[in-house]
Amino acid sequence: MKTIYRIARFELSTMFYSPIAWLVLIIFMLQTSLIYTDTFVMIERYLKLNFNIGGGMTFQVFNHPNYGMFRDVFQNTYLYIPLLTMGLISKEISSGSIKLLMSSPLNARQLVIGKYLAMIGYCLILALVLLILMLAGGLSIEHADFGLVLSAIFAFFLLAASYSAIGLFISSLTSYQVVAAIGTLATLAGLNYVDKIGQSVPIISDLTYWLSISGRTNEMAIGLINTRDIVYFLIIITLFLAFAVSKISGGRIVGHWWIKARAYILVFAIAILLGYISSRPRLVGYWDTTATKMNTLTPPSQDVVRNMRDDLKIVNYVNILDMSSFSATPRNQKRDFKRFDNYLRYLPQWEMEYVYFWDTITLGSYMIQNNPELSLEAIARKTADNWEYKFEELLTPSQIKQKIDLSTEDNQFVRVVNYNGKQSFLRMFDDIQRYPAEAETSAALKRLTGKTPKVYFVTGHGERDYEKSMDKDYQMAMTLRTFRHAMIQKGFDFERVNLESQNIPGDASLLVIASPTTPYTETELGKINDYIAKGGNLLLAIEPETKDYVLSIINQFGISVVNGQLNQNNDGFEKSFILADFTNEAKSISDNVEEYIEKSKKVSMPDVIAFSHTTASGFEIKPYLFVKAKDTKLVTENGENNFSAPVAYNITKKVGGKEQRIMVFGDADFMSNAEYQRNIDRRNVNAEIVGQIFSWFTYGEFPLNTSKPKNPDTKTTITKTGKLISKTVLVGVIPGIIFALGSIVLLRRRKK
Repeated sequence: MKTIYRIARFELSTMFYSPIAWLVLIIFMLQTSLIYTDTFVMIERYLKLNFNIGGGMTFQVFNHPNYGMFRDVFQNTYLYIPLLTMGLISKEISSGSIKLLMSSPLNARQLVIGKYLAMIGYCLILALVLLILMLAGGLSIEHADFGLVLSAIFAFFLLAASYSAIGLFISSLTSYQVVAAIGTLATLAGLNYVDKIGQSVPIISDLTYWLSISGRTNEMAIGLINTRDIVYFLIIITLFLAFAVSKISGGRIVGHWWIKARAYILVFAIAILLGYISSRPRLVGYWDTTATKMNTLTPPSQDVVRNMRDDLKIVNYVNILDMSSFSATPRNQKRDFKRFDNYLRYLPQWEMEYVYFWDTITLGSYMIQNNPELSLEAIARKTADNWEYKFEELLTPSQIKQKIDLSTEDNQFVRVVNYNGKQSFLRMFDDIQRYPAEAETSAALKRLTGKTPKVYFVTGHGERDYEKSMDKDYQMAMTLRTFRHAMIQKGFDFERVNLESQNIPGDASLLVIASPTTPYTETELGKINDYIAKGGNLLLAIEPETKDYVLSIINQFGISVVNGQLNQNNDGFEKSFILADFTNEAKSISDNVEEYIEKSKKVSMPDVIAFSHTTASGFEIKPYLFVKAKDTKLVTENGENNFSAPVAYNITKKVGGKEQRIMVFGDADFMSNAEYQRNIDRRNVNAEIVGQIFSWFTYGEFPLNTSKPKNPDTKTTITKTGKLISKTVLVGVIPGIIFALGSIVLLRRRKK
């Protein structure tokens, strides 16, 4: 061990007797400092403009994958290391000293480990530079998330250490330092792109995917340390150091080439075996270093997966004519599976199957849209050729229908989750993200382990419909399959009930009556009243022109209609267009209401009914939305006056040991397709309250609350002068000190 230590100390001191080590250190310090200071200023400006940056300031400045400081650090590391490793062994070979070393009591293992430890020492110095920048961030950001940054620094150190081992091995192959540097760059490039090889061949894809170093730091860069990637780096380091030892000691072995090659083959085989074992989901450990646990499933999602005891299987039905299918092509299956890593932490018994087919598709197929002259089969053949599918192995429309009917899903790429004989759909969405997030994935899993909430829409009298796409209907909020915020993605099932011929089913979690346009019969009203008397939950949305058809229903709650027309002056809208405010009592529906009130968020409601109420009905009545007198006038036959009144209620009552929940809205358009999409200077929150209302009706069971805690690091603690001083120190003073120190060392060395 003493010999190894002496070699390491000598090699590190020799490294700093060369200008390359000092130059790399100065450039590294300058580059990272400039990226840090520029990114810090950019994010601070966004904060001053009240932009919702998300993820906290520490994440934005240091760890954001698109523009954070570490993005450039990881991308540029491969440029620095080959300059330092190119002469580690090659200079010994070119000078002939390698023969003297190998003829001495020193062995190849001691030489390689000693020189590698010298590189580790230099990597620690580079990591120290990053620690200095982390401390600068800690002084500038209030409640900075140090765990997040330390995880990224750890990832950098492992990456640099792996590059060093690779560079050392390549250096042992040649006597030319420049060739060693170029060879190291080529090897690193190969390891970054090896995962593109043979991804359509299962055995080869497993091997090349594991070998790839590309993306290995991604999770640690955002604060999630896992044993799979740590073991990978340790195996790569050990593998290339072993290769270097074999290469140097191979000169002493006399015999055929295969005798020398078997050592490489044996080491490589052991590395692959260890890599395979360490990457099994059941053996992978995780540590989320972030302050808010941003990389970990929220507690509700954890509860869902912990209740799943048996194996889970996802069958991916991939229509090659769907634009989203690219993410699940055979060569992308490994990356596609990796999207579920957060769930594999808690549910390792997870199987994925891919079924590829071609069939007609209405939405999202540019191939069909751009080739109208071709038949569907011809388009499918063209697509298969383009994406390297074997057309003969794809299921035809008739064959896929024998397995599963996807017509209700428009034959789009969809995942079917199977568990204990139950099935649940997990869809792709028509937005930038496209893939299901935690909220949608956990909802799909929860549907398999418990009772699914069923929402029944009363029909037969021209009521609003949950599947129609007209402006006044509710498809977008309820059942639009390509929209991630629709309630169908959050775990709800929807059915219609015609009270003329049907009774309200006993499994109803919620009954929705949305603006009937003709009167209900006495029999139908009797069924509704009987449902209410038994404690059923109800959402009743009324329109002014048809309010008389439901007066008997709302009167039993102690609610009366105020005669007259509500008007407001909202630029660009009719006077009857109302922006309603939240009441303080509405906080019982959702915690978000406090923020809505603070930021003056409103609900857009075209043509609204004003209400009044009494408390003698036996129900507890709380106004949910109201109009303010300073903004609103009530127009009657006697004129108009400033007026304040509730326009929506949430109503509760204890029935049979359970809290009955009812909501009455004086407008049926508040969650219509038109209002759901309306954006009035980001003031109206119609789209947001739908999920909150449905959560209230299901007692918090659905939709799952997968929101993360708010990041505490959203403010800076540094003044304008402080920023100038910080940049001067980081970009000028510290690099200047390194330059001066390097100059002194090199000059003294030259004198000697």
